[in-house]
Amino acid sequence: MWDQDSAREDLEIPGRKEGAKNIHIGIDWLSSVSFGHTTKVGKRSSCWAGATPPWTACRTSRRIGRRHVKVIVRSGFDEMKASPWEKEDAAHEGIPILNFLVPKEFVTKNGKLSGMIFQK
Repeated sequence: MWDQDSAREDLEIPGRKEGAKNIHIGIDWLSSVSFGHTTKVGKRSSCWAGATPPWTACRTSRRIGRRHVKVIVRSGFDEMKASPWEKEDAAHEGIPILNFLVPKEFVTKNGKLSGMIFQK
């Protein structure tokens, strides 16, 4: 799952359409979990974050079973728009935060999202 920097912003970069099945807008994904439409998740998740909804999405995905979750942001830790408690809680939950990474491309293999390329 990839969550965008703001609640409704989509990330139109190469590979977006090919990986669409596994790329979600944070607020939409949270609604799906809240209403019981999403009850299980895969093993890995990365959230492209900055504002609060993606942080909540990454923490929620950890709580419903994702083992490997990380947060990726364009800015530095201090410049992120998220509330200080969101960043602290994610850190306490063992979710790594990778700073200063600009998304360039979604990588797909055999029709499935397999990763993402960033520029530091």
